[in-house]
Amino acid sequence: MDEKGKVFNEWFGRTVIKSNRRYAYEEVQVMLEGAEGDFKDELMTLHRISDKLRQERFHTGSIAFHTSEVKFDLDDKGKPIGTYIKEQKEANFLIEDFMLLANRRVAEKNRKS
Repeated sequence: MDEKGKVFNEWFGRTVIKSNRRYAYEEVQVMLEGAEGDFKDELMTLHRISDKLRQERFHTGSIAFHTSEVKFDLDDKGKPIGTYIKEQKEANFLIEDFMLLANRRVAEKNRKS
């Protein structure tokens, strides 16, 4: 894949993902906003590519479904004590953009088969 999101090579098959590093959306978001962290350069590259993928999707007619998600504040016993609206941020869009790309590539492969 290049910096514009053009895929040059791909492989399809059953896999198991083993990860040495997992991130929470909030952890990635603070890095996208300027904080330092593990693999920041790589995350910033993925962020730039995801922006390009999103721009291209919208340019070709994709609809932006920005929804509000209601979350619950829980006490130490798990009882709801309040609600709040979870805001989607760039870290959420980054993951969404690459998931959509993967889904599209699989659909295109299956259509050709």
